[in-house]
Amino acid sequence: MDDDIAQISEYKIPSLCNNENDETEISIEIDNFIIECIEKYNYMYFDNKTINFDDRIEYTYDQGDIMDLCISKESSIIGVILPEICCLESDNRIGVKTENGYIKFNDSCGRIFKLKVYDFNLKIIEEFFNSSYIMDVMKKNKNTFCKIYLAKDFPICFEFCDKRVFITPLD
Repeated sequence: MDDDIAQISEYKIPSLCNNENDETEISIEIDNFIIECIEKYNYMYFDNKTINFDDRIEYTYDQGDIMDLCISKESSIIGVILPEICCLESDNRIGVKTENGYIKFNDSCGRIFKLKVYDFNLKIIEEFFNSSYIMDVMKKNKNTFCKIYLAKDFPICFEFCDKRVFITPLD
C-alpha cells in the first residue's frame, strides 16, 4: 500500500504445495530486505513468523494487518487489452467513462483516449482519477489483457492474472 499515491496493489503468489488442513491467512510487511531476497533467490517459503529464501536465509518478518479490499458489486466489468501508447498528460484530472462499447479516458487538456472493451457488464459510469496513476498501470502492463472494475465513488481496479491494482478516485 502506498499512501503517497493512494494506490493498493495485491499480488498473487503461486503456491508450490499446500497443506489443505491449514488455511491460515497471513500478512507480511514487505521491506527492502525481502524485496532484495526475492530478486536474488529462486524460491521462498514462509509460515506465520519467518520467511526462508532458498534454504539459505531465514528472516523473521514483521506481520502486517490482514486487509481485504473487495470489488464493488455495482461495478462495470470491462475487459481490455492495454495499449503500448497512451497519449494523456501526466498528473492531470482524468475522467474515466464507460460508453457505447468503449472505456474513455478524458484528460483536462481536451484529449480523449478510448479503448474498445470486451463487454462483460457495462453500465454508464464516470469517475475522476489522477492520470499519472492510470498511465503508470498502462505502461507497466502494456499489451496485456486486463479486467477493469469501475463503480461510482469507489476505487478503479485493474485486475491481471497475478495482481490487482486499486486507484482511489479524486473528490
